[in-house]
Amino acid sequence: MTAMQLHGRNILTSDGSPTYSNFRYIGNDHQGEKGSFITSTNVDSQIAPDRQTATVTLTQEGTRCDTKLVYTVYAAGAVDLNTTLTPDASMIDGNGRCMLRRMGLKVKMPAGREQVEYYAQGPWESFV
Repeated sequence: MTAMQLHGRNILTSDGSPTYSNFRYIGNDHQGEKGSFITSTNVDSQIAPDRQTATVTLTQEGTRCDTKLVYTVYAAGAVDLNTTLTPDASMIDGNGRCMLRRMGLKVKMPAGREQVEYYAQGPWESFV
């Protein structure tokens, strides 16, 4: 995604589209990896026959985690983003636990966009 606007105003900064990240800044934790480790990207898009929704699917393979972002854009202007993060097999230890300390999406929004609503399904913390 290169831009998102609402009533002619940018919702995201030019470098702010949702991007996979292993890193979340925590003041007393200096162990975070700051790279995305993405190795390939594929984009597919479809418009529904009734022309009321468009779906854009961004699939990325990575050395740490594969990502799948499915944007559903509705004619009324709403956008849903469904994200699936799948740790690479090399990131799973012998007990079946994921060794990635953090994984998620980062998004940059311009000043004046502090009123954000989001729904994030656990079981762990989600931060804005």
